[in-house]
Amino acid sequence: MGIISRIKESLITANRGNRLIDTDILKNIYKIDKKILAMPFILIIFFLINQRYFLFGIITLFSAVFTYFHSKINRSPFDFKMTILFGLYVTKFYGIHFTLIFFLLSDTLPALIGGEAIRGPSFIFWAWFFIVNLMVYFFPNSSLLVLGPILVVVEAIGSFFINSMFGFPKFLAVVISGFTLIVRIIYFLTVGRILENLFKFLL
Repeated sequence: MGIISRIKESLITANRGNRLIDTDILKNIYKIDKKILAMPFILIIFFLINQRYFLFGIITLFSAVFTYFHSKINRSPFDFKMTILFGLYVTKFYGIHFTLIFFLLSDTLPALIGGEAIRGPSFIFWAWFFIVNLMVYFFPNSSLLVLGPILVVVEAIGSFFINSMFGFPKFLAVVISGFTLIVRIIYFLTVGRILENLFKFLL
């Protein structure tokens, strides 16, 4: 309920009790709004204390929200989640142990809450995700604006074979992997540029 709605409720409640305004409801509004106003200050303090972990938290939260709504809305075989994009940056700038935490918090849990189920192929796709992320270590000095799209192509080829292995018709597997690949390359060319600048500036 918004602030205006709550003020209206306060006036209606007060009207019923022959009072000018319901002070109890206004007190609750004040308490709630104080918490809302405090949030930006808490975030700023956290940012000033440790920019490294702050950025990791923001990326994980954004990816988790995106994954949740993707799982809630998308019922097609196409995977448009941004986990591979953010995962490669997390691996490069934080390490593979952080990638594991990121993957659990921003992909697996939100997807399950959003309505997806864990099936047999899921474990193979997860293993392939981490193998692709580990490839970042072979090119430590490469920009992910260049390396990222290449690894996305590698990931798409692997996904094609995994889908084929589990009974997808080859034509359908090509369409799924190809279309997903195009979307992910677009992610790297757009969101990837922002991430590259953020990491260079903050880390």
